[in-house]
Amino acid sequence: MDITRKIALILKYCLSRDYRDYRYIRTLQVFDPDYFFSQQNEELRQSYDSGIDPLWSYFLQVRHELPENPVSADGHSKLSDPHPLFDSHFYVSTYLKGKSRRNPFAHYLIEGWKKGWSPSLFFDPDFYSKSCGWDTTLGDPLSHYNKHGVDSGINPGNFFDINWYLDKTPVLHESSQSIFRHYKVYGARSGKSPIPVFEPETYLDQLSDQETAADDPLLHYLVDGERYNHRPNRFFDPKYYRRRYMDANDSDLALSHYLSTGVCAGFEPDQRIEKIGDKPLISLVVPVYNPAPYLLNNCIRSVYYQAYPYWELCLVDDCSADEQVRDIIKEWTQKDDRIKCLFNTDNKGISATTQKAAEMATGKYLGFLDNDDELTTDCLYHVVREINETGGEVFYTDEDLVGSDGTRHASFYKPDFNAALLYSHNYITHFVVVLKDLFKRIGGFTGEFDGAQDYDLMLRLAENTRKIHRIPLVLYHWRAIETSTSIDHEQKPYAHEAGRQALQKSLQRMGIAAEAVDTGINFHYRLAFRQQKKPSVSVLFFWDNQRGDDGDRTEWLRGKTRYENFSITLLPDSFSAYQQQPGKTN
Repeated sequence: MDITRKIALILKYCLSRDYRDYRYIRTLQVFDPDYFFSQQNEELRQSYDSGIDPLWSYFLQVRHELPENPVSADGHSKLSDPHPLFDSHFYVSTYLKGKSRRNPFAHYLIEGWKKGWSPSLFFDPDFYSKSCGWDTTLGDPLSHYNKHGVDSGINPGNFFDINWYLDKTPVLHESSQSIFRHYKVYGARSGKSPIPVFEPETYLDQLSDQETAADDPLLHYLVDGERYNHRPNRFFDPKYYRRRYMDANDSDLALSHYLSTGVCAGFEPDQRIEKIGDKPLISLVVPVYNPAPYLLNNCIRSVYYQAYPYWELCLVDDCSADEQVRDIIKEWTQKDDRIKCLFNTDNKGISATTQKAAEMATGKYLGFLDNDDELTTDCLYHVVREINETGGEVFYTDEDLVGSDGTRHASFYKPDFNAALLYSHNYITHFVVVLKDLFKRIGGFTGEFDGAQDYDLMLRLAENTRKIHRIPLVLYHWRAIETSTSIDHEQKPYAHEAGRQALQKSLQRMGIAAEAVDTGINFHYRLAFRQQKKPSVSVLFFWDNQRGDDGDRTEWLRGKTRYENFSITLLPDSFSAYQQQPGKTN
């Protein structure tokens, strides 16, 4: 290329609208080159001259991608995105409809935002404005969010809960600037959800063609899913919810309404809940002591987003060392009146703290939850349904282990109530729901067996009722972390001895003459029964008396037992043969 053509080409670019737009966007520093290049194939990435500005590479790529015909909303045209919160196809198909050949990102940053247009379904300018006070005098909202909102942990809209996503992926806490990029590049494809009430697997199972939605299941749901009445999770029916709670002319998505209004208002998201006869208040009792902040948040969220909305959460902090723990609790209590809290002025131990939380409760039933564990979204629904069907007083569920990254494993499917098995070990563990009147009648948590307080409570409940029912569903996620007995039974050796003593006390209350002894396996015991009397036992031994060693054989028999009150009668072999003849009796 000769010098004249080079100069002409440079002048052409410099005078073009693309170049002017490029210069403006460059000053905003909102373009995300890592995200842009993550969408390109390897060949295309390598084809870019390393000397070309990535932003200018983006402009060249979009110029190539924009079709000659108007871009439709059919989802077939694909445009490169310059930022995780800017969806080029959404913007063009929603607002421009092929009327403009201008770079869509430039169009938004220069013109579109002034009209109140959104850069994607994940970013809502009105939502952002209410969250942080942004207004039009501060420039476009996306650039403002990029500079200020991300660092402050402000959600960009109803459909991306940044704190939820970080708590579910705690390794990202140190790199919150890249949180949206992580979701778009890795999270969405690996089944992670950006909001607590969306279950990617549940949604994808409803689609005949899952491949079209696999890259970002939630985005697919927001575009297509709800209008076909697909469920975002197992217990949210958008058609039912819209009919019951939303105005007929309301253009918002039912899921958006539920997130912004319905959850806190206690709306029923599914007709199955509406059809339940008696709907008792369930009080979730949680003693809090030094949990990792993200685990405590996940625990509380698992209650807050319960499909069955008739609950209250009673939290008592037992002087946690980290001030952030108390701040988290206070923040949640301000968010929903159903969440209550108290703070101990000195450390009282787990039994006293749990008892204090139980005394706060106003529900008909109490459910016991550890401060780093989680309930499934449908947990309380299944509990209440079982209450209605059985009239029981104590309920327990199956459970599994969940890692710090949310990975579930090692499901524990328990038997129906078995009192004999309970006297071997506490196979019931979690999740336990108890009629509050029964809990009060047996005296609640006594503090006598800290470390094994759950086992002691279950033993005393079993002594006072047989209305104990297992719910055969995994409804409780027990946190598997290094300091937890869920994965290392050696972590709390004192708890093993406390459990043995609790079992011994139960045997005494029940009048069972036995001793609870160790088995060599932590948290497992056996009963050594004490004989009150030693009845006489006669041992009949058939022997060939012709051998002449009767004395030796008698001593051999005596050496086989330590029991003293018995006698041995040697019977001749001929007598044995006589007994075996047909028709003969003793």
